[in-house]
Amino acid sequence: MRWQQLFADLEAQLEAAAAADLETAVAEVTRAERAKISLADRLRATQGEIDVVVRGGEHLSGHIADVSSEWVLLTVRDHQVLIPFTAVVTAQGIAQSAQLESSLSLRRLGLGSALRALSRDRVTVRWVADGFATLGRIDVVGVDYVELRVGDELRPSSVLAATFAALRYVRSV
Repeated sequence: MRWQQLFADLEAQLEAAAAADLETAVAEVTRAERAKISLADRLRATQGEIDVVVRGGEHLSGHIADVSSEWVLLTVRDHQVLIPFTAVVTAQGIAQSAQLESSLSLRRLGLGSALRALSRDRVTVRWVADGFATLGRIDVVGVDYVELRVGDELRPSSVLAATFAALRYVRSV
């Protein structure tokens, strides 16, 4: 009888150790998979309104219109707002799941590409960056900077160069 209890106890210990090992392995795999998910992947899966706080503390609430690997485009009331991920402080209301971008070319669509599209269409925008905000049209988009033509009918226009790094967001007017 004692031998049977001893073997039953050893078997129970082995089963408990195997279960603990499996739980640890599952947790490791889960952490490793989550480490591969970007904010863009989570935003692509998001339905409904989200709240974004950008550098400087400004809150923007809207629905996601598009997502790239470098930026999110929100519809905020009747405006479109392009927010680079480098300016996002927090995002609330995003999905728990993720949706990977299936197109490699869309995944690589950077901030410069989005700004060049605005330049090509000669759209008047409100450029909000660290330290200033201005209305104007995007004239030139470089590798890491943009030139804005600012001014109106009352003032002669001037060109203002600003870095991508300073950008908080660009809003359609």
